[in-house]
Amino acid sequence: MKFSNTLFTRYFLIALLPIALWACKDDDDETPINNLTIDYGAEVFYANEDANETTLIKPQLRPENIEGTFTVKPEGLDIDSRTGVINVNTSEAGQRYYINFTSDDNRYLGDTSLLISGIDYADSLYNLDEGQDLALPILDEDPDLALPSSIFFDAEGGAVQEGLEIDLVTGAIKLKETLQNQESLQGTPLEDGFTKRFEIPYSYNVIQNNQPIEVKSRITLQVFYFTSRDRIPEELLQLLEEKQLYPKGGKTDGTRPPYVIVYGKYQ
Repeated sequence: MKFSNTLFTRYFLIALLPIALWACKDDDDETPINNLTIDYGAEVFYANEDANETTLIKPQLRPENIEGTFTVKPEGLDIDSRTGVINVNTSEAGQRYYINFTSDDNRYLGDTSLLISGIDYADSLYNLDEGQDLALPILDEDPDLALPSSIFFDAEGGAVQEGLEIDLVTGAIKLKETLQNQESLQGTPLEDGFTKRFEIPYSYNVIQNNQPIEVKSRITLQVFYFTSRDRIPEELLQLLEEKQLYPKGGKTDGTRPPYVIVYGKYQ
């Protein structure tokens, strides 16, 4: 009888062993998530594409010495995916970037955002028949923010030579005259689907920590033209909607170049 009880106990323990191992494995797989702080020392940075020195900013992580991967949206930020070091001067200006960090062991997660100061234009539709003729620049993603008095657009004159009708001080683009210029340059009336990409350099001065800083960058603008609203392809309208929603809900990886979609009579 004693032998039978011992044998039963042995088989019972053997039967429980896989369950115990499974339970231990489950505990190991439940990776605890810890918050990690990412600090670049400031929220706004200023790019100068003509600067002789490279402007690099390195994040401080708390806890320290955690290795992992940095990801960012939208596209345009020149960031090292392993160190998080950012080259400000070679990054796309006029955008806020959302940075995420995941440690190699998936135990630490962190996020932050920063702004590279600069100019943007809204992704938008413009109906010439309703007088929507001006595309206005936006500073630092804030439509209500006044432009610096020192700002100057297209100092090189390249965009103007290509027919962009832009005010060199205000950055306002006259869409109707821009399209008229395109017709003159190509020698024939514009057809549905006409598109032209313009590169617009700009510069302005700011004061940071009581020191003057020169901001020099450029923005690329994509202009589309259609004779009427119903001629605009649905795919283009869908892409425009996604760009307008990004990064809160859009599906595109980046917002550049901004899309200026114009329709109506330009003559």
